[in-house]
Amino acid sequence: MDPDLTVAIREAILADAGITALLATYLGEPAVFTRRPAPGDAVYPMIVVSGNQSTTNEDGVNDYRPFVSYELATYGINQQPPTQYRDVSTIAYALRTLFHRQHNLEIDDWAVIDQRCNGPTDSPSIGSFTVRAVSLTVRLAQAAT
Repeated sequence: MDPDLTVAIREAILADAGITALLATYLGEPAVFTRRPAPGDAVYPMIVVSGNQSTTNEDGVNDYRPFVSYELATYGINQQPPTQYRDVSTIAYALRTLFHRQHNLEIDDWAVIDQRCNGPTDSPSIGSFTVRAVSLTVRLAQAAT
């Protein structure tokens, strides 16, 4: 079974004061969610970390090396002046910087080989909302036992 990195990703985001300073709060914590949909009473801007969106692998004869991919979507409200639009963009670029070619995710029984990001990209705006997404792909190897 493939590992679930959503908790590790969330913890890394929460540890970045520059990102959390730009987020709204929900139940006393920065608005970073690891399930969709986000709670209906959550406020913006927020980050939603998807579950594993796809798995490919680069297995060896005696080992298992999955590539797992997550979408880190930042949501805000389109408004005038466009403060949240700019914050959403800033947060999305900060997420890329936080994870791209870094080694800041830890998960039991797995070694992180590398982390790569694509984006941020503009996702289709939904009504009065703006969305910027970063795709995070993590290549893993089973830790030696």
